[in-house]
Amino acid sequence: MTERTELASTKAYRRIRNAIIAMELQPGEPLRESDLIDRFDLKRMAIREATARLIREHLVVMRPGFGSHVAEVRLTDVGDIFEAREHTERLAARLVVRNSDSGDIEALSNLAEKTDTHPHFEVDLAFHNQVANMTGNRFVSNTLETLYAHSLRMFKATKSHWRSREQVVASHRHIVRTVSGGDVEEVERAILEHTDEAKELLLDSI
Repeated sequence: MTERTELASTKAYRRIRNAIIAMELQPGEPLRESDLIDRFDLKRMAIREATARLIREHLVVMRPGFGSHVAEVRLTDVGDIFEAREHTERLAARLVVRNSDSGDIEALSNLAEKTDTHPHFEVDLAFHNQVANMTGNRFVSNTLETLYAHSLRMFKATKSHWRSREQVVASHRHIVRTVSGGDVEEVERAILEHTDEAKELLLDSI
């Protein structure tokens, strides 16, 4: 794959993935290449490569004879998703403390403050993705980013009551403070408390 092709593939992946998470592409909706080309100004080969990647993340499914479709949101997956998040986030807490630097923490702090003026669903996702990137382990980061995407789709699909902006900001600031402090147990506790709150809110809406 050439560098130009790789960039086109990454662009297609991000645009289609973001549309799926935001529910602009609805669960079960067919992903016709001609529609995606027109809608997102993408190349056919880039779409195919992006679709293959999204299939691996279980955000897209291939139906024999019917092509690719946006994956349905299955509420029965809530337990599995949050169980996977809990175990992976425990590892992430240790890696973040070990591998992050002052620039990473500053970027995380900036995202925590953005919640005051930006849609907090999206900023919450960006905040957690930043934490995932701070692990310095691309396998852990990729796993967490996929789990966060599925979590957010569930919130949007169920129209779950989300925490207030003030609660989200306070929770994010607390995580930033613990990361700055460098205590692994405190970071782990702060992240898992945030995750548990999200799980309870989601379960209450089902």
